[in-house]
Amino acid sequence: MKIVIYCALLIFASAAVGCMAGVTDRHGSPSHDAKYQIVWEDNLEKSHFDVSLISQDDRPICVDVRTWPTLHGELVGADSAATVAVGDKKFPSFVDLPLECKGEKCFIAVKPRARLDGFVNYSEFPGLIDLAREPKKFEFTPSVWTGGGCTP
Repeated sequence: MKIVIYCALLIFASAAVGCMAGVTDRHGSPSHDAKYQIVWEDNLEKSHFDVSLISQDDRPICVDVRTWPTLHGELVGADSAATVAVGDKKFPSFVDLPLECKGEKCFIAVKPRARLDGFVNYSEFPGLIDLAREPKKFEFTPSVWTGGGCTP
């Protein structure tokens, strides 16, 4: 079952990055109005969620590495914004180590209208494995922006 979540970053920017709401794309400053969608699928056989960020923007998009899964399906940054809902139970991702990151290695650059694929293991959500066979809703909001040195 595929579920498409359309992300309106203007809403995200004002809710999750409230203090950055006045940031513009002028002079290379980051802008949090990137256009994209998150698509995910529950992969029960592999015990993970396949997740993709699909750019709908004509500019390059940057994704903070602390909010995107590693090549091993782990969420390693305290900034990770992922939750799984099973019925009325919610399972937030568990990250106990805030990561400091500076420079170009801190973001993944996505070309205009391109796709970034990854996966998130069930084990990133304590208690979820016991309910693996139940229908799930995966909520995932990576930190995304344009400008500010974001070039693929």
